[in-house]
Amino acid sequence: MKQKRISVICRSFALCVAVIFAGLSVSCGNNGDNNGLPEEENVVYLYNLYVRGDYSGYVAAMASCDSMPMNYRQQMQFMLKMQAHKMRKEKGGVSAVSVARMEPQPGDSMVNVYLNVVYKDSTEEEILFPVVKKNGEWRIR
Repeated sequence: MKQKRISVICRSFALCVAVIFAGLSVSCGNNGDNNGLPEEENVVYLYNLYVRGDYSGYVAAMASCDSMPMNYRQQMQFMLKMQAHKMRKEKGGVSAVSVARMEPQPGDSMVNVYLNVVYKDSTEEEILFPVVKKNGEWRIR
């Protein structure tokens, strides 16, 4: 009797584990398909390169800079740094970023992403942040 009870408990436990695993697989995985759109977390990560001051990382994520010479990239980094400094001086910096909406463009390789940017002085703005899919990876246009 005791062995039968242990067997029932083991089968019940195995069934519970299988159900939980199946539920996690369905809810967490999207098989790489987001209706042709980039993941929101990836877009926010790209914008946060700028917010965190990783200007070289931001420029490296810009598809338009791939074929540009190093001095162009350095100038781009400098301009980003100056713009961020101005924004920190005027608004105290960025406190939060979220995706407002995404608008796919014809051709399945470009999306206009609209970000809600909240500044430390409590002001907000919506900015256009275009991304492009290049070699299977979403990058800053």
